[in-house]
Amino acid sequence: MLTFRKKRKSFQTEGDEVSWPDRAEQVDFPAEPTLVQEFVLAAQDYWVLVLTTGLLVFFFSSYFLVRNREDSEEAKMIIANRQKNPQYGKGEVRIPSEDKQLVMREELRRVSATIYTGLEVLKIQVQVPAVGEKGHRRLPDTFYNSVHFGVSAWGPFGPEFSGQSTSAMHQKLREAISRMTPKPTMVYKSKFSSEDFYEEGFTVQFSFDDLRKQGIFIPRVKRKEDEKEVLPWKHALDGILKIARGVGKPYVIQWYPNQWGQASSEHVNIIQEVIPSRAGLQKLKTSSVAWKG
Repeated sequence: MLTFRKKRKSFQTEGDEVSWPDRAEQVDFPAEPTLVQEFVLAAQDYWVLVLTTGLLVFFFSSYFLVRNREDSEEAKMIIANRQKNPQYGKGEVRIPSEDKQLVMREELRRVSATIYTGLEVLKIQVQVPAVGEKGHRRLPDTFYNSVHFGVSAWGPFGPEFSGQSTSAMHQKLREAISRMTPKPTMVYKSKFSSEDFYEEGFTVQFSFDDLRKQGIFIPRVKRKEDEKEVLPWKHALDGILKIARGVGKPYVIQWYPNQWGQASSEHVNIIQEVIPSRAGLQKLKTSSVAWKG
């Protein structure tokens, strides 16, 4: 070890002389590491790298394991759709018989929707749960001042409905929604499923205030008994049905508020309705009260 000693000199000021005391300042120069020390340092770096890599592998493995568990039921449903429908994806669209439409209507009547709003994962169901079970809850306020539509390019019922259920058609659906008139308030990624089918698509929201601003909200008026009711959101519905036909989808799901009493804040139900997109499919139409799942 080498030691340097510096001696600070005194300096003169106007008056008193100030002297700095001698003080030794030591500067240590470590000796070169030996071969053994270099090996130990390298081994430490190696195990730090191994430990870090192991932690990263564990983290990502756990993430994908949980993700796969969550998606397992959906994956099984997708595989079942393809196995049941050998012509799935060939672009064939035929009108099913009335008997088959009735069977499909029962399945569609029980459809649950999962909507990814960005704030929560919202599930909508029509089955009223048993007493004490979680569910049977009021939907968010946006459902009481808006109309919502669920639409998909998938064809879970086979070639009679839509063989155009591909990623390209899914993208075409999204682009069509972005260009449609009237303009939606919000568009959410969504999933629609029941016991026998599963499909992915979008939930499109039109708030009544936005429809008024666009000048296409139709106020409800008292009508005669033989007059057909005109929905206030008719233009939004017509636009969604046109898009559904464009991607080969024979139906859309609609959620809207239905007031059945005088106090609008207390006597309003949200109705989930399946609406055919083309003629010849009227047997599919169904309507049920919807709840937050």
